[in-house]
Amino acid sequence: MVRDNFVFNIQRFCLNDGPGIRTLVFLKGCPLHCNWCSNPESQSPVPELMHLSRLCVICGTCIDYCTPRALSMTANGLAIDRERCSVCGDCTEACPTGALEIGGTNYSVEQLIAQVTRDRHFFEMSGGGVTLTGGEPLGHPQFSEAVLISLHHERLHTAVETSGFANWTAFERILPHTDLFLYDLKHLDDDRHIAGTGVSNHRILGNLEMLTAAGATVVVRLPLIPGFNMDSTDILAAARFAEEAGVRDIELMPYHRFGQGKYAALGREYALGGVAPPPDDKVGELAKMIREKTGLEVRVSGG
Repeated sequence: MVRDNFVFNIQRFCLNDGPGIRTLVFLKGCPLHCNWCSNPESQSPVPELMHLSRLCVICGTCIDYCTPRALSMTANGLAIDRERCSVCGDCTEACPTGALEIGGTNYSVEQLIAQVTRDRHFFEMSGGGVTLTGGEPLGHPQFSEAVLISLHHERLHTAVETSGFANWTAFERILPHTDLFLYDLKHLDDDRHIAGTGVSNHRILGNLEMLTAAGATVVVRLPLIPGFNMDSTDILAAARFAEEAGVRDIELMPYHRFGQGKYAALGREYALGGVAPPPDDKVGELAKMIREKTGLEVRVSGG
């Protein structure tokens, strides 16, 4: 029996995560903790209480409904004792402005398929489909496999976005049911990779080679993070590794700060608060360099 799984977002009408119009399913739980992560609510595998201060009118209604007494009002606004919080959701239902919400909803495979197949018309007219992302879909191999099998039964295109940090057995489970892998490659230097993500890249690099050898269709995604991997030598090394592994398409993903507010909502500090996104001309130079020095097809995310 396949266990239910926590999903923190279902995003519709997306154009940058596989062919055509797509619906993205974001699963909770990730073994990496990238300093630049734009979805910090994806990292924990369990639901979390989020406080959106911009919506909070400091009325205190939520405090009256908090049975474990995890909420209090301070001079700086609402405070959450996350050690005491049971994530029961009573405060979110009581909040009159929607300033409190639970990040993570439990879905069965059947419930999830019912949700995403509502967009079938858009998939069929555009050649789109469903992309599993996260978090890390390979961290939930049984659930992801069951979802992908069901999507193929529905004759829908499937894609999986992955960090590559998983046991190869997890890839073997989903490989027959995945039409496209979007594979993140962050840095070839292991020490730098550990510093930026919290994990070694050895398994990631090995899985990429085995995935292409198995005949999978793979697009490698290179995040462009100022101060971490934007040296031309680092980017070219990663691109050449991907090419030598058998990849033909690469996507550059410039760093952005769209998720910064989520860290405050979770009571966490954003590590790259002082880092600005890379300028367009620098991104263009890196894309041009890869095109000139490799045989890869290069795309810039959003471009």
